[in-house]
Amino acid sequence: MSLNGCPACLKWVVLVFNLIFWLAGVSILLLAIYLRLDYAKYVQDNPHLENYMTGTYVLMAAGSIMSVIGFFGCCGAYRESPCMLGTFFALLFVIFAAEVSAGVWAFMRQEDLQSIIDRALQYTIENYGVDAVQTEALDVIQREVMCCGIRGPQDWRDSRYGTTLDVGVAGKAGYYRVPKSCCSAPENSVLCSEESRTLAILSPVLKTIHSEGCRKAVHDHLNEFLNVIAAIGIGISIIELLGMILSLVLCCAIRRESTYKH
Repeated sequence: MSLNGCPACLKWVVLVFNLIFWLAGVSILLLAIYLRLDYAKYVQDNPHLENYMTGTYVLMAAGSIMSVIGFFGCCGAYRESPCMLGTFFALLFVIFAAEVSAGVWAFMRQEDLQSIIDRALQYTIENYGVDAVQTEALDVIQREVMCCGIRGPQDWRDSRYGTTLDVGVAGKAGYYRVPKSCCSAPENSVLCSEESRTLAILSPVLKTIHSEGCRKAVHDHLNEFLNVIAAIGIGISIIELLGMILSLVLCCAIRRESTYKH
């Protein structure tokens, strides 16, 4: 069956929309893979950030499903199949409802992000020097963000690493040390030696040590990606809504054309 006139134009509009939807699904899949691989160094083996890893897997699944559904919709529009278009509409409606529900849940839980970051950083500080993965993860954050501790270098005072001082450096009460990744000076320089990184509890932080904590920087960094994901989600939801409307209208046009011909 071949459509003519307005229904034919509608067919190609639906085809283009489904193509955009398919590309959006592929984009989400690639974004999820990027977040999983690139940011794994920050969150790996940290029980307080398991939701982050779960979220990337959910995005991967959503991107894959969207790609399949988009391909399904393209085929339905091109072949002018009411059955395929109806199935496409139903699947798209389920995805749309799930995305709206997930968006509302994420919006209501966004205030929990700061406490999750604090717990995750505290867990990493407590395991610094003991767990190689946690040690490397925190070093990466402190080097790249140029920060130290959660709220500042003082967070190392009660940590296992901070209170384990070498004899002859400052091995007495009232002192603590910070990792090399807290240094603003090159890590292999004298300004970042063990002695330079050993601080008195009641003294101000040296200029060679980053004075800012990591919590705000990490929070802002994650918020940037969450905003990107939210913007992409809103855009995709609009495309889905238009796709559902157009596919339904095209399905009705195909059925009407088929009725007239018979």
